[in-house]
Amino acid sequence: MPKYDTDVVVIGAGIGGLTIGALLANKGFNVIVVEQAPQAGGLCSAYKYKDYSFQVGGNILNGFELGGGHERVLAELGLFIKKTQLNIPFQIIMPEHRLNISTNPVELFTEFEREFPEQLADIKDFWQYMENLEETFNELSRNKSFCSPQSIKEKYTFFKQIQQPLNKKFSDIEKSCIPIMKGSIAKSEFKRLLDVICFFYTRLPIEGCSRLFFSYLLGIIRRGVFYINGGAQELANKLVEYIANNRGVVKYNLQVSNIITAGQKAVGVKLANGKEIKSKYVIADTTIWNLY
Repeated sequence: MPKYDTDVVVIGAGIGGLTIGALLANKGFNVIVVEQAPQAGGLCSAYKYKDYSFQVGGNILNGFELGGGHERVLAELGLFIKKTQLNIPFQIIMPEHRLNISTNPVELFTEFEREFPEQLADIKDFWQYMENLEETFNELSRNKSFCSPQSIKEKYTFFKQIQQPLNKKFSDIEKSCIPIMKGSIAKSEFKRLLDVICFFYTRLPIEGCSRLFFSYLLGIIRRGVFYINGGAQELANKLVEYIANNRGVVKYNLQVSNIITAGQKAVGVKLANGKEIKSKYVIADTTIWNLY
C-alpha cells in the first residue's frame, strides 16, 4: 500500500480552495492546503500599511442571500459571519450617463427610465427574459446532479431540464445576448452599460458571454450584494480556522511546481523547495494558466 501524508492536497488558499478544504474536513478528510502567498484569501485578502487596511481585490460579494452558495456552505459548516447587504452596491459613470445600480428593481428601473426613456420598453423585455432564464437556472442548480452530471443519462436530464421551462434550445441560451435585444438597444448606450457590468465580473464585453452566464451576472444584482464586516479577509480567516480545528492545515509560502501522477491518477504535489506531499487526491484551485 502506498504511504500518503494526507487524504487531500488543495493547491491554493483562495476562497475556492479554502471552501473545498473546509467542506472536505467537515466530511472527515485530512486536508493540507498549500499557498504560495504569506496569507490566505487570494483576491479576497487584505494587507496593512501603518494603521490602514487595504483590500487586494473583491470587497463586495454575492452568495450570502438565503439559499446562496456562501450561505449554504457557512450553514453546513456551522459558521457565522457578520455582513451588510448593500442596496446600491455600485454606481456606473459613463460620458453621457450616471446610474445607481440598485438591488431594488423599482429603483433600478427608475434609473433606466431617467437615462434611457426612449428605450425603456425594449429594456424591460430584455430584462424580463434574462430574469426568467436566471430564475430557472438558479432553481435547477440546487440539484447536485445538475451541477455536476456524472453519466450520459444525467447529462441528458441536464439539457432537458433547462430547455423545458424556457421552451428554448440549450444551443440558443449558450449564444450571445445581442440577438435577443429588441429595437435599437443592441447599438445603444444601454448596451455599453451592459458591457460595463459584464466587464466588471468577467473582463469581457457582453458579446463574450452566453445568455445563460450573463443572466447569472444580472441575477447577482437582484439577489443581493454584500459587504463582509471587516472586509473579505474575514471570510478567509473563518475558513482557515475551521480547517485547522478539523485536523487540517493551511501552509503558506509554498509554491507547487508539479502535480505528481501515477498512471492516470494524481497522487501528490512537488514543491518548489524540492519536498513532496503524497496524497490520495489533489485539488487545484488555480487558473488554467497555472495548472498547465
